[in-house]
Amino acid sequence: MAGREPVGDLEIGRDLEFQWRQWRFQRVAWVAMALVLLAALGGLLGSGPLSDSSAQAGPLRLDYGRFERRHAPEALDIEVDGGVASDGRVELWLSTDYLDGIELQSVVPEPVEVVVAGDRTVFAFAVGNPDEPTTVRFALEHDEVGVADGRIGVGGGPELAFWQVVYP
Repeated sequence: MAGREPVGDLEIGRDLEFQWRQWRFQRVAWVAMALVLLAALGGLLGSGPLSDSSAQAGPLRLDYGRFERRHAPEALDIEVDGGVASDGRVELWLSTDYLDGIELQSVVPEPVEVVVAGDRTVFAFAVGNPDEPTTVRFALEHDEVGVADGRIGVGGGPELAFWQVVYP
């Protein structure tokens, strides 16, 4: 209730109910800012310890960013253990649904063959020494905001499912 109350020798108008509401609002805002700061430091808004992720199934290992931005460069790093190659080639596939939501910038090393087979796009890579691991990097940018679900696998071998949150 607003009114003039004596404070010492002064008469000052004050509204204690308004002050209490303002103080409550400030404390809630401080907590919200602290949570956003912790999320950013943790990697939930881009890069950090919670952002980078990896998955492995048998001879296949995938390193990727779990939280990404639309139209920002990112990469899927894949390593396939030696011994998976047949006829001097390693075949990796990505789900077509995942590829539909991205813009593929480059693939290193360059595949010798790319074939769309149903719900998969198969990339064949030449292998120099079949006993050494093969490393492939898919450089890409996401075109859509939201959750991007993907699957990746080795031709005739195991597969991995992964997800990424894409921010605007």
